[in-house]
Amino acid sequence: MPKEKIIDELMEFSRGNKNSLASIPHTIKKTQGDLPIEESKILELAKKQITLSRNYVEAKREVIRDRYALLNTQMKKKGKINDNLIYDIIDTSLSIFYYDNISVVFKGRKTGDSRNANVINNVAKFDYEEMEMDITDYLVQFDRLFMGVGIKCINGWDKDRAVPIVESLDTLSWLPDPFGHTDVKNFRWHGFEVEYTKSKMLEEGSGFFNIDKLEFEAAKKDRSSNQEKSRQARNDNSLLNDVNFNDIGDDKVFDCVDLFTSIQGDDGIFRKYIITVDNDCTTLVRCEELEAITTEEKNNPNLVPFPLTLHYYSPRRGDPYGTSVPDIAEDKQKARSLLKNLRIAFRKSVLYPMYLYDVEMVKNKRDLNFGYNKFIPVRSKSGVAASSAVVPMNKAIGYQGETMNDEESLQQDAQRSTGTTNIVQGMAQTGVTATSDQQAQANANLRFLLKIKINNWGEKRFWFLWYRMYKAYFADNSKKVIELQSTFGEKFLTVKRKDFITKQDPRIEIVSKLDADKRNEQLKADFSAIYPLISNDPTKPLISRRFAERKLMSLFSVPEDEISILSPATIDEIRARNENELLSRGEKVEVDVENEDHLTHLLVHSECEKTPQLLAHIAATNLAYYSSGQAMRDMNLFKQQQAEAPIPEVGSKPQGQNSGVSPKNVISAASTAMSAQM
Repeated sequence: MPKEKIIDELMEFSRGNKNSLASIPHTIKKTQGDLPIEESKILELAKKQITLSRNYVEAKREVIRDRYALLNTQMKKKGKINDNLIYDIIDTSLSIFYYDNISVVFKGRKTGDSRNANVINNVAKFDYEEMEMDITDYLVQFDRLFMGVGIKCINGWDKDRAVPIVESLDTLSWLPDPFGHTDVKNFRWHGFEVEYTKSKMLEEGSGFFNIDKLEFEAAKKDRSSNQEKSRQARNDNSLLNDVNFNDIGDDKVFDCVDLFTSIQGDDGIFRKYIITVDNDCTTLVRCEELEAITTEEKNNPNLVPFPLTLHYYSPRRGDPYGTSVPDIAEDKQKARSLLKNLRIAFRKSVLYPMYLYDVEMVKNKRDLNFGYNKFIPVRSKSGVAASSAVVPMNKAIGYQGETMNDEESLQQDAQRSTGTTNIVQGMAQTGVTATSDQQAQANANLRFLLKIKINNWGEKRFWFLWYRMYKAYFADNSKKVIELQSTFGEKFLTVKRKDFITKQDPRIEIVSKLDADKRNEQLKADFSAIYPLISNDPTKPLISRRFAERKLMSLFSVPEDEISILSPATIDEIRARNENELLSRGEKVEVDVENEDHLTHLLVHSECEKTPQLLAHIAATNLAYYSSGQAMRDMNLFKQQQAEAPIPEVGSKPQGQNSGVSPKNVISAASTAMSAQM
């Protein structure tokens, strides 16, 4: 079928199939005995999409396979040396990624969700280790740098450990929709050429069927698939021989294609599926619906997203791969390798030069072979010195300095393009001051911040999918014990669904250490300057001074559990937070007029979820502030401080003028904050 006709049919098939901006993870509903349409139609659709994608990426794949030889290959040509420019850039970028220590922060969307958000953050930190994300991230980041994009998939739930199952998908096996780029939601389908063992497909609950048919068809074919070509390219780089995986017995290895796509059912509605077919698209072995989770998804199955995340190095519109490190540095590495080998050849020519000799004076050429304490007979000629029997042959002058400058220039071009300068790679600079070094490092960090922010697009989607997997699988009666590290050692926390799942999905922020450090330095300097004005002002409420104290310690990276020890919550803070729990449930709470710090209570209550009981309690606390005499005591303290303050000169700003506030202003500020949240 002509390519244009295939494209037209695919466009007709996907008309109206616009993926939502929502990023919602999937659960899998088995349909091996209940296909959405006839099996032949599913195979026909899969063949069209897979064929189109293979034709689209064929040239790109060949280039990537050839580029494996540009890495730190173990296959060396005799007498030649390789240049490792691409390897150095990738290795440096990976080191910076791990140093940057990217972390996820969940934040509540409304008052009262902050405690749930803290629990989510603790579970995310625990799950990062449980899911072995350090290994997965390494593979994804290497693909991102070497091929332009790395791909993650959340493909199930581990019941034993109560965590999502995450894997890194091989970018070289990716069959993207030619219509898509940059974001998963822009693609109508994603295919992956994979390999499954028979034992894997026979596992209980795997969802595979037609395995006998698959095995029968595979026995008639030689393994000459794209999977085999990719493995061969990697093996050649590592000096590993190609072997037949199916020579070991009954546990055969099958070349298949996993396809995340949309299928229009007999009811006319498009739904998302993962289907698996053999390489030739003649046998269907899996067809599972990506099940809707939320009410919106159930009403519109088109909102269900694919469980994939794309992590780009430098994305480009219209290009599913974007730009990679080899795209930038390949030509420069090849040129540097050529120049290096030319320099070595020149040095050899200096050590082993060519000579001219007089055949009449030296009758036997073998006499010129090297030997220790050797005497060589020379037939003398009249008027000719014996020393002229052999003379060096004149040749072109070699300019090694220029060759080395060319190599350095090529390296600098690649480093400038990727931001991996000598300073970033840890090389000392001669003739450069420490200040210049610091400024150069700061400029390099700006370059990496851009790449990190681009990578974080995928990270944000990944953690959103992770959270939604909990919404799907973490039942009301489920419990999970997580381990946390505190100042006093290990601490265990039991998490239930009500502690974890909020009515509105939390906001997700991906925090970069490089970015956070840069912003934190300025905040630290600014807040340190005003902190004495707050802490030394007796008219400030105690909770305001405590808050300033904790904020300062936080800016200096003191851990939260240590802050809670160095600046523990006051009795009134603890009481007010306990009251918030009751008020958020609609329960009435009495005000202790004589024994409470009412300003502290008012400020803590501003964090509580709005209820009629809360409004009544705030009004009662305002009255208690005056009737208890606390307002009068605060007013007298304020007047005393004003009287003791030095009289400022005309035109000067009194010291601490903005630091003192009256009790009325504090009450007004607290009430205004509450009104804004109502």
